[in-house]
Amino acid sequence: METLDQHVNSSDSGIKVSQDAKSNFITIGKWTRFLGVMGFISVGLLGIAALFMIIVGGSSSYVGEQMMFLGLIYLIMAGIYVFPALYLVRTANHLLEAFERDKVASFEMGVENLKSFFKFVGIFTIVVMSMYVLILLFAMVAGASRGF
Repeated sequence: METLDQHVNSSDSGIKVSQDAKSNFITIGKWTRFLGVMGFISVGLLGIAALFMIIVGGSSSYVGEQMMFLGLIYLIMAGIYVFPALYLVRTANHLLEAFERDKVASFEMGVENLKSFFKFVGIFTIVVMSMYVLILLFAMVAGASRGF
């Protein structure tokens, strides 16, 4: 039975992995960079849509107030989504540098940014799921008070 140590060794002189693992990490780095860049493009489009809604909403009456509110929500979402996109781009840059230049420190930074990405997404998921539960409870209480 093979152990992981037979294929992966790390030392101060460089990262030692099998050729297949190196190829996989390079592919991961390229796809991570793609997703990070797409994240930044999405943040930009979301920000433009938010500003458009705020500007157009400011020139209207009641519907304009709703558009302004929705624009502010979009702006907040754009601000939140900057962080995962940033973590993905940093992960990609460090992983690709690690395997192109054989730098252990870059690999460690890449893994640290990947950890930060998953930590952020996990906390964000918990917050959103908690909001869903609160909204559901509020809807049930409001429905029960009306006497369905």
